[in-house]
Amino acid sequence: MAEHISESIALDVESWLDAPQPIIEVLQARKADKIIIDASDAPAIPAQVAQLLIAAQQTALMHDGAFEIQNPSEAAKRSLATLGLSDLLQDEDA
Repeated sequence: MAEHISESIALDVESWLDAPQPIIEVLQARKADKIIIDASDAPAIPAQVAQLLIAAQQTALMHDGAFEIQNPSEAAKRSLATLGLSDLLQDEDA
């Protein structure tokens, strides 16, 4: 790999819901690298956006990449827990 992409991607729930194709393309481009999702300002995460996160995580793992949700807001943590997806968070304090 010529370039290591490690910049975080802001979790923008509204735009990911309204127009998912651009973020899908960004996530696909980084699948063999480290995908870092910054969820510090995220509101509650609806199921459709959670599906994008799951797909990104699984695709990264299949291509020897890595996936991390960084600094999740309380709303993001609660909604992922409600959806049964707390395992998407690598929170040492959990």
